[in-house]
Amino acid sequence: MKKIVLLGATAIALLSLTACANTAKNTTSKNSATSNQTTTQTNQPFAFYKDAKTNSRIYYEISQDSSGGFGKDSAINAIIYVNHGKYTFYGTNNNYSGSVSLQKHLSLGDLKGKSNSKILKLAKQQNELFNSSLLSAMKQTINTAQSNPGSVGLTSQDIQTTTTLANEYKYNAPSPQTLEVEATSDSSGNNLGQEAILLPQVGSEVKYHDSMGKPSGNFYFIGTGDINFLPDEIVPYSLGYMLGAYVVYDKTYTVSKLSAGSGDDIYLATEIPTSSKAYIKTDSLNEKGMKQVNEISSEKLRTW
Repeated sequence: MKKIVLLGATAIALLSLTACANTAKNTTSKNSATSNQTTTQTNQPFAFYKDAKTNSRIYYEISQDSSGGFGKDSAINAIIYVNHGKYTFYGTNNNYSGSVSLQKHLSLGDLKGKSNSKILKLAKQQNELFNSSLLSAMKQTINTAQSNPGSVGLTSQDIQTTTTLANEYKYNAPSPQTLEVEATSDSSGNNLGQEAILLPQVGSEVKYHDSMGKPSGNFYFIGTGDINFLPDEIVPYSLGYMLGAYVVYDKTYTVSKLSAGSGDDIYLATEIPTSSKAYIKTDSLNEKGMKQVNEISSEKLRTW
């Protein structure tokens, strides 16, 4: 199913040797993801990967609201903290049809008045709640399989192994991962053709055992047919055009589109100062650290 989300970002904890004349600085308090640093918000367009290597930001994946736009009622499906080339992905909800969902979705309106450190604390809390919901759903599926063998496509060995994983589950907050960005060139070979950001599809921390008898990492989907657990994957999202700026209470976001070959769409945004001209743009082809490829990679199983 098509996944339509917004990937929003709040500038936080951004270390800088030299501050431009058109930047505003604030200080954030210490939190679980980073120590005290200086927050800098730029008023000018910035290249995504170049900025990600040297700065720190909070991103949000959110669904469109009922009007088809973005506002205070847009559900947040993930909070992503990017910090100097690393990112920590906090899955907070699952918006796939038929999937496990939280009774109370986190929305952009819930961030009103919150500092960056409080948002990161909220991200961990919501991630733990999300994973508890997934764990409960997994246990329910195990109970169904035990009472009606074969009804959910799990063998007795699957049930035994998955039960062990469920009983041994202990929440561990997501850890920082290296941010990966792929790039292709245009027909001339001299300029950027496509820039893809590799991100988790959901960000589940609950492990499961699949119907092939293999420990299969993290799951995000509970179905009623033969396939009951679908693995979380790393998806390459191509950075697209800028859509505009959106105001939500005390925060303003610039929004750009991300697209995946699978049909998943994400809208990437970052918090900017009011009336700022800042927006996210693609990098130059030769940006250091960006992986140049002939073809953007396919989705792959998430292994952490």
